[in-house]
Amino acid sequence: MVYEKKRYKMILVELFRNVIGMLLTISGTMKLFDLKGFRNIIAFYGILPSWMLMPSAYALPFAEAGAGLALLFSFFTKYASVAAELLLASAITFLIIGLVKKKKMQNCGCFGTFIKIPLSWWEVAEDLFWLALNTVVLVSYL
Repeated sequence: MVYEKKRYKMILVELFRNVIGMLLTISGTMKLFDLKGFRNIIAFYGILPSWMLMPSAYALPFAEAGAGLALLFSFFTKYASVAAELLLASAITFLIIGLVKKKKMQNCGCFGTFIKIPLSWWEVAEDLFWLALNTVVLVSYL
């Protein structure tokens, strides 16, 4: 009985790891196709100073895709999960600040410029869900 519970728990952790890995890999890869457009989305939030916009717009997609691929292939899973936690937390922070500032955005930037998802509290809830899944993965690898 205990063995069965452990087995089901590990199956769920692996499922969550793969889902978060795919999410980050797809999200990061889609941003790479239009880095200037993604930079403009980041700029519209009005959070980062102008000198940080371009480096952030170029680094973030690689960080997301890298963490996603590492999770998918179980490569340094603990560290990839920590990176995913930080990436998701920063995305949630940007979304909340944008909403509190009452920014009207047709594209929150979650998937770059190709899939336009409006900035909304629903996106915050969705990212909190992904963060919760990743937290399960992270805790299981500690």
